[in-house]
Amino acid sequence: MTGVEQDLAECFPNNYKQLLSLFYYLILSDYSSFYRFERWHIDHKHPHRKNIPSQRISDLLIYNISEEQKNKFFKQQANHRTEDEYLAYDTTSISSISTCIKSVKWGRNKDEEKLPQVNLAMVVGEKTRLPVLYRMLPGNIYDVSTLIHLIDYAQFFEIKNVKFVLDRGFYSKDNINLMCKNDYDFIILIRNNIKLFNDIYISSKAILSDVKNELKHFNIATNTFGITTEYSWNYEEFNKMGTLILK
Repeated sequence: MTGVEQDLAECFPNNYKQLLSLFYYLILSDYSSFYRFERWHIDHKHPHRKNIPSQRISDLLIYNISEEQKNKFFKQQANHRTEDEYLAYDTTSISSISTCIKSVKWGRNKDEEKLPQVNLAMVVGEKTRLPVLYRMLPGNIYDVSTLIHLIDYAQFFEIKNVKFVLDRGFYSKDNINLMCKNDYDFIILIRNNIKLFNDIYISSKAILSDVKNELKHFNIATNTFGITTEYSWNYEEFNKMGTLILK
């Protein structure tokens, strides 16, 4: 199945039933505050079968789980998910006025509000909707800059046969070069205000607007019209000092 319980038992042998009970609570309850678990557990059956005081929950999640254990769990979940489904990656911002969290930085969220925030990056199985991994990122990092982190995750967790499907928020010259450098297949949307878009659009507009070509360029599987065209990309690679080493 999903392999969640098996992986939890293997990666967190001393407290996996407590973790499972907390997962049950978060999924089945209308509340997200752990201090309500004590009341919730009275009326529900769960793997741990005992109450977990809120202080114990904090200790469990903060001090009793190592980064090594989490990475092992993420890697095993990634192997389960990539067997028969796609992985979806996205980021969201969480506004905060905390002065104690190092990742809180001034940024711009999806609502275009300039606020101090942290960014939560998450990879989720496309079918199961189960998270494969998550990472907290500084609030001043934008989507276009996070692709390098995603590639690092894919390599660290040994995810095979990586193919990226990215929205226009990830489009940049550096990102295209990065995927080419790592020999990844990818599909990416591009913004309509850049030269690449105009070059391709102008050369294809006449063909796509010709009524005679409608059926010829219609894809029944996707219910869309389109054509394929070749474009030469000017690949550039720089070293850590910013010096051009390959073009």
